[in-house]
Amino acid sequence: MAEVEAESFAFPSGHAQHAVVLWGFLALNSRKLYGPAAVLILLVGLSRLYFGVHWPIDVAGGLLIGAAILAGFFWSEPRLKLILAGWPPRMLFLTFLVITSTVALFSGVHYSGIVMGALFGLTTGGVAAGSLNLPSTGISPLRGGPLVILGSAGLYGIYLAVQPIIDSGEGALFLALTAIGLWIALGVPWLADKVLESAGVERRSR
Repeated sequence: MAEVEAESFAFPSGHAQHAVVLWGFLALNSRKLYGPAAVLILLVGLSRLYFGVHWPIDVAGGLLIGAAILAGFFWSEPRLKLILAGWPPRMLFLTFLVITSTVALFSGVHYSGIVMGALFGLTTGGVAAGSLNLPSTGISPLRGGPLVILGSAGLYGIYLAVQPIIDSGEGALFLALTAIGLWIALGVPWLADKVLESAGVERRSR
């Protein structure tokens, strides 16, 4: 018997998918802490099996889909930057918002709001972090531990804030994952910058 109730589709595991995108992005973007990220991803997957809300195939599917989203982001980001280098930032933002939100709302694909929201939030947050020269490296494991805790607390706070609307459709999922993506790509680097600043460490260029 399941330890908790789950009302969403069993396949894929959304928790496993999100864990790969979240912790995979942070590890790959910082180019360190691969081990802790892998452990956290594994623990999230195992927790879904422990609570009895997913079969192993559901968790495996979530991990694979999350990895595909992550790989697609890192593959497309530099190519899109080259293609769109001459566009005004405001036009880029609006065009990207229209494309991703339209796909989320009208594609008819389940969980398209999750994929498009994560893509929009991670991409726009990453671009903003880059323009502000926020650090992606230079955090020691000793200082990185508290940063991970603060980042996770912020992520949980966003989750609680969007929980009342999360079942309202793909548009709500798009908004929720946009907020999560912005926190991961912009909010956490901003926290890292403050940690470095308080420690008197000179900021590194990205």
